[in-house]
Amino acid sequence: MKIKNLLETRKFYKKAGKVPGYIHEQETEYAETSIQFLCYNQEKQNISEVEDANSINLVPDFNNWIKVVGLSDHHSIKKLGEMFNIHSLLLEDVLNTDHLPKFEFSQHHMFFTLKIPTFEDKELTDLNHISLIVGANYLITVQEGETDKLTVLNERIIKAIGKVREKGIMFLFYSIMDYIVDQYFLLMENLRDQIEEREDRIVDDPNKNHIAEIQEIKKQIVLYRKYISSTSKGLYKLINEESKFLDRPIKLFFNDVYDHIQHLQEQLNTFKELQTTLLEMNMANISNSMNKVMKTLTVVASIFIPLTFIAGIYGMNFSHMPELEWKYGYPSVLVFMLLVVFGMLIFMKRKKWF
Repeated sequence: MKIKNLLETRKFYKKAGKVPGYIHEQETEYAETSIQFLCYNQEKQNISEVEDANSINLVPDFNNWIKVVGLSDHHSIKKLGEMFNIHSLLLEDVLNTDHLPKFEFSQHHMFFTLKIPTFEDKELTDLNHISLIVGANYLITVQEGETDKLTVLNERIIKAIGKVREKGIMFLFYSIMDYIVDQYFLLMENLRDQIEEREDRIVDDPNKNHIAEIQEIKKQIVLYRKYISSTSKGLYKLINEESKFLDRPIKLFFNDVYDHIQHLQEQLNTFKELQTTLLEMNMANISNSMNKVMKTLTVVASIFIPLTFIAGIYGMNFSHMPELEWKYGYPSVLVFMLLVVFGMLIFMKRKKWF
């Protein structure tokens, strides 16, 4: 996955100076919107596709789950906000895919927005924005992208897997949060594999500069730390704030999710240290390569110093230099130079200078 520029705030720039909480009708790159309505209790369940938000009617004594996939249909999202008394500023956060994870609650509902990783063949493809709005007997999820990332929860409800059919709407809210946080463990596994792969490359090919690959890992760590840290703060607020939606038994489940987030933060701290170690290894390899080059140049320069001295002596223009008149003088000097070269090479080899 190509990591987003961490300083990229184009959507914030676009909304600068606009009316707070106003959802602007404009062309966007959002995927087309689809709405699914799922209602269930312990005995039965029903799933239906919804063409328009106006046709949604909550079923009494049932848990009602409204799933919105894609953010292009601003009209339907605004209509849901009107139907369920959702503040316009929260709806703005739902549509702002650059927003950091956060938790808020009001008299009518609780709101949690965060990022959900998407994988293909165990490779991360994207981090999608997802918002959860939960009320007395309903849950609204609004997902960025073209595909539903929560089909696993559909299957649990349809096949009555686990306790989701036996519990209330808050247990569904917990189940979704738990599922999303679990995806971050896959994210950590993917990141650990990248770090191990870069470490092997640095060891196997020490003469190559791997700084670009290491910086890519650093960007990922910074990005994941930003999202996981914000999610942790939101969960801490959810657990510790008093709300009519949360009783003590359900808080125990959210405590478990919070423990998972803490574990993820510890993993990220470890990966940050490993990334620093990779950087140090790479710098050490570059330094060693430079030392080898300097050593080679030093050996060559050391060999030529006595040769230059000899050539300098016989390059002087004195009249009385006996060797100049001797017919074997020139080859003798060349042989002497070669002996000096070999002698120096043997001496340096014994000293283990190369």
